[in-house]
Amino acid sequence: MSENDRIAYTASYPIYGALANANAFALGARMTNPRAKIYLHWYSQEGADLDELLRREDIHIVSDVDVMRPRPGNRRYGLYRLEGDSFQNLAMPMWNWGKFYEKILNDILSGSWESQNVKERPAVNYWWGISGDIIDLLLSRSMPSGLVTLVNMMKDQIYKGAFHPFAGPITRQDGKIIGEEYKILSSEEIITMNWLCDNIIGSIPETDMLNERARQIMESVGIEAAKGDITGEMK
Repeated sequence: MSENDRIAYTASYPIYGALANANAFALGARMTNPRAKIYLHWYSQEGADLDELLRREDIHIVSDVDVMRPRPGNRRYGLYRLEGDSFQNLAMPMWNWGKFYEKILNDILSGSWESQNVKERPAVNYWWGISGDIIDLLLSRSMPSGLVTLVNMMKDQIYKGAFHPFAGPITRQDGKIIGEEYKILSSEEIITMNWLCDNIIGSIPETDMLNERARQIMESVGIEAAKGDITGEMK
């Protein structure tokens, strides 16, 4: 969709999970276009100006914030195209929360839910995405038919477990290779990523580069390692 191979990707805070999301997007974009470059924009960075980035880098395709219900008058969500005064939404993720809670309730009703000593147990991650019917994609009617076919094929492969976004090897910005051929990174390796893929233009901002609200959030969630040296070893 990008005629000049440039795509903007917006993120909120440089914390665990957000980096994996950016890397997943970069890897997916490169699958459809090996020349794709992802320009990373942090909304939480002091003085951040997305419109200035788009003008300076001549970018017309943007992956912006994900929302369950678009706010009135605001169409900057999901994947969209900007051409002068022309604005076109292309795709956005959708969370099927009903399915999510149905799975939880089924666990409770079947007796497999551990309700005792919840506070004493480690936090639980529910890795339910496309394969669990929890996440889907809404595609605009303006999306080219060939891309719709490709998206549906990829969704089907993920649903069947035949494809995983983080199957190695993956090259980082510093040239280091992560993972082995056809070997899928572990859940821990994915969620604790503190590095960026080599086709991402941008960096992980230090805490003092963030706005006041973002600095407070970074301090409260205690993930200093997430902004760490991307040339260092994964912790």
